[in-house]
Amino acid sequence: MPKFLSKSLSELAGEIVSVRTYSVKKDFPPVLAPYEDSWDNLYESLEFLKDKLGEGRYAQLVDMATQAKKHFDAGHAPGGDDYQITLGARLMQDMEWVVRGRKPFAYPKELYRWPLNLRAREANDLDFQKDYTEEK
Repeated sequence: MPKFLSKSLSELAGEIVSVRTYSVKKDFPPVLAPYEDSWDNLYESLEFLKDKLGEGRYAQLVDMATQAKKHFDAGHAPGGDDYQITLGARLMQDMEWVVRGRKPFAYPKELYRWPLNLRAREANDLDFQKDYTEEK
């Protein structure tokens, strides 16, 4: 299966949504890489977009992805519970928002350990449009 590498922030946001969607059931369709490979690919996409994300946001997203995968793995383990899968899915929803420059909201506040100092950015914000559409 050829690897897909996100080359823009919009593609990265889409990749996060895809990995989140299929990680809930750990049932990836044949057109996508299997579970572990899809997570590896997500980390490679983050690394590829490191300059565009900036060091701080890159480190935050890698840490968030690592924690989300731990939740999914715990939920899918024998005796695992659905709450862990829910936590993984919510954290990945917040990852998507961080990529888009928006304030995260889905992961429980008492578990959230990342900065919330992202400024809210409107879709018509010229800086946002440039960051989001400019290819690297």
